[in-house]
Amino acid sequence: MLSTCVGKPTKFKKTIYLLAFSTLGVLLSVIVYAVIEIFFLIWFREVSLSLPVFNVLLLLKFALLALGVISGYSIGSFCWQKLYVERVWLRKGKKCCNKKAPR
Repeated sequence: MLSTCVGKPTKFKKTIYLLAFSTLGVLLSVIVYAVIEIFFLIWFREVSLSLPVFNVLLLLKFALLALGVISGYSIGSFCWQKLYVERVWLRKGKKCCNKKAPR
């Protein structure tokens, strides 16, 4: 049974929550970068480009890293607002409890 009692949303909880989502964003950006780099290296082997092209990969790495942090933080802020401030999940539970079960 799930408890509907939730502690107060403190600054420490919010900091940990946003840090976790930002970390998740960074991890997902690393996975995306790895997939892009695999395909790029396969293509590089076939075309035989010069070495300075790898600077593009370095720029892409930092751009994806920044995008991962920013998107993780913004998704974390959105979820924090919905789950801890608006408590959407409590309202949905109350609506379901008032309905009669179908026979």
